[in-house]
Amino acid sequence: MLVTLSTHYDLSGAVVARSLLDQHGIPAFLLDGHLGSVSWVYLPAIGGMRLMVLERDFEVAGHLLADLSAKIDVPGDEHCPACGSDNIFRPASWVLGLLSVLTVGPPLLVQSRRRHCRSCRHNWRSAEGFLL
Repeated sequence: MLVTLSTHYDLSGAVVARSLLDQHGIPAFLLDGHLGSVSWVYLPAIGGMRLMVLERDFEVAGHLLADLSAKIDVPGDEHCPACGSDNIFRPASWVLGLLSVLTVGPPLLVQSRRRHCRSCRHNWRSAEGFLL
């Protein structure tokens, strides 16, 4: 019986995860992978692409994907200082956006230093720069 191991909204991440499992001899199937490559705009409507494995391989495959995500260090990837979650909200600064409209013309995407953790609701200010 097939069970869903993870859900992906980008094709590259799904293919990397499936390749890792294939490399370790775990058969994995990517449901709606074709839709992700052709009409990716519909992925949120169907709940993303599902990476599925056999029920007997679920635990081992889960550990492999957890190890993969722990090894990947994305520059600029932030974590909550209180709980360590990566579910961070980075609000846009409407003041700097309005200032860019008045000075430059078209609005620029400007991000404030404020951060909010959606997991534990902790708020803090980042030391990173302003622009996206």
